[in-house]
Amino acid sequence: ENVKSKILNLAIQGKLVPQDPSDEPAIELLRRINPDFKPCDNSHYENLPEGWVECKISDICKVVMGQSPDGKTVSQTDGVEFHQGKLAFGETYLTNSDVYTSAPTKITEAHSIVLCVRAPVGIPNITERRICIGRGLCAISCSPAIELKFLFYCLQTLQRYFENLSTGSTFNAISGDVVKNAVIPVPPLQEQHRIVAKIEEFLKLFKESVDFLN
Repeated sequence: ENVKSKILNLAIQGKLVPQDPSDEPAIELLRRINPDFKPCDNSHYENLPEGWVECKISDICKVVMGQSPDGKTVSQTDGVEFHQGKLAFGETYLTNSDVYTSAPTKITEAHSIVLCVRAPVGIPNITERRICIGRGLCAISCSPAIELKFLFYCLQTLQRYFENLSTGSTFNAISGDVVKNAVIPVPPLQEQHRIVAKIEEFLKLFKESVDFLN
């Protein structure tokens, strides 16, 4: 976990792969998508490379908070696959649930991120299929300016941030505004692809080394 954390922190600081001056700056792509886009006023990350920009998650993604369906519509046989929390979370991808609902309330489309908003908060997973989410999760869908896997790894670096902002007497939880207002660094899209490839190269190499030693 320490090695992974170090790799991810280097990645979001722009220190994992070299920059390419020919890459389109992130702010230009963001302003093509939304001419009214404005980067964050206050810097949350120090000394980011040229071409990177900081923005709130809500500036670059759509965030939908989960809502549990009527219990009478929930079964183990019929309807849309239903997830309430992280029970079916994998290392990266959401695994199958054996719970379904015939009257889904909040839908997460395929190729989105689901994030735990109730204890334990701040843990992300990627869903490759359309699902229904309950109150323990929120859905984050990407704009064309951010690569899904890059956002996934970026969110992993924010887990402590989300934990620190969680509240609750019975169990810790974070609101939709906490998720939406979280600030992330956004590199040029081409660099995002290179960063993801390098992260996964390192993690694969590290896993193979651990397996060999064991």
